[in-house]
Amino acid sequence: MGTGDVTILGRDVIHSVVNPLAKISGAIHVYDGDFLAIQRNMWDAETLVEQPYDINAVAKGMPLQVTQ
Repeated sequence: MGTGDVTILGRDVIHSVVNPLAKISGAIHVYDGDFLAIQRNMWDAETLVEQPYDINAVAKGMPLQVTQ
C-alpha cells in the first residue's frame, strides 16, 4: 500500500506493518468495538513468537499516551 491507500481488514486478518524509510511515518486505524477489552494476541517482531496482546509493549516508543 502507498500514500493515500485505504483498506478494510476482516476480523480474522493477521497483519504487520513495516516502515522501510529512515524517517517517522504515521497511520490512522479505526476500530469497531472496545479496542482495549477484546481478547487478542500479538507476535514478537524478532522471534515471531505469539503472545498475549500487551498495550504497553505496543505503545512503547509511540508519541502518544495510552490510558486504560
